[in-house]
Amino acid sequence: MKKAFVVELLQNAPGRREVKIPEDEIIFELLEKEGVTELMFNGYENIYIEKGGRIETVPQLFETRKSYDAFMYRLFSKHNINLNEATPVVNFNLRGRYRGSAVIGSVASGQTILSVRTLNQEPLGLEALIDKGMMSRDAGDFLLSLMKDKKNIFISGETSAGKTTLLNALLMSLPARERLIIIEDTREIQLPPDHNAVYLVARKGLYDAREVSISDLIKTSLRLRPDRLILGEIRREEVLQYIHVLNSGHKGSVCTGHSDSNRDMVLRLTMLLLEMGIPKEAIDLNLARSIDYFVHLSREGGVRRLKAIDAVSLKGRQLHLEALELEALG
Repeated sequence: MKKAFVVELLQNAPGRREVKIPEDEIIFELLEKEGVTELMFNGYENIYIEKGGRIETVPQLFETRKSYDAFMYRLFSKHNINLNEATPVVNFNLRGRYRGSAVIGSVASGQTILSVRTLNQEPLGLEALIDKGMMSRDAGDFLLSLMKDKKNIFISGETSAGKTTLLNALLMSLPARERLIIIEDTREIQLPPDHNAVYLVARKGLYDAREVSISDLIKTSLRLRPDRLILGEIRREEVLQYIHVLNSGHKGSVCTGHSDSNRDMVLRLTMLLLEMGIPKEAIDLNLARSIDYFVHLSREGGVRRLKAIDAVSLKGRQLHLEALELEALG
């Protein structure tokens, strides 16, 4: 680990001395270790890795707070990441292999917070997920049938439960000729190059560049002749635009969202739409018409598992979820 350290002479300012600063390569060295999926910086004395589904501490990399701050400044500058008071929270990709999120110290604990996650370089197909124990073969076959029948699927789950992994696997099962418009806020979905896929990524407004939101990209996608619209994750106002698109006749869409269960996901979507002034009765009607199945993933002891598949219907004027009893589900 010591070989990754360099000594930098700071400018000849009074009271300054030599400060040891790790090279940014140390991030990639840690992430490339077998089984490591995420690296988390909570401050110069609190650094963690996720390895094999478990979080472990990393021996101290920084001698002082100054070396930590200098390391962060150089990392963001080198990779053209704008983290400042005007943009205090950023999401970004590093080298096309890692997804990062950072929060400036003024809105955190006083120190810059950084989390970097490894993206699968060779995305797993559904067969591999079955072999790893994420789901039973019955459940896997059922999900494949939903994709073939162009049902609209919403994948819910907690952080790192495998939502994007499952989404990617389902997309890989589709014929390469199907045109997919894939919308994300940070690029994560990766399909083989022979697939007819268009990747659209939202961006924040910066200097003279206009902000391009997820909602903007959903509207744009309709002019790109999609066979299926794929939305990496629903967070807020884009839910209304997304529901409109699904209700206009677009089938076979897949989307993900954070929640503790499928019922909680429905509640979250309902709350978002209520905040926009949509009546509850209209919400139930439109959700039931636009989403056919909710699929929930969970993470237990570092293992990702499929926990529930719920079919969506209307009973009277209320949305109803019916749990499917698949043998050995997940």
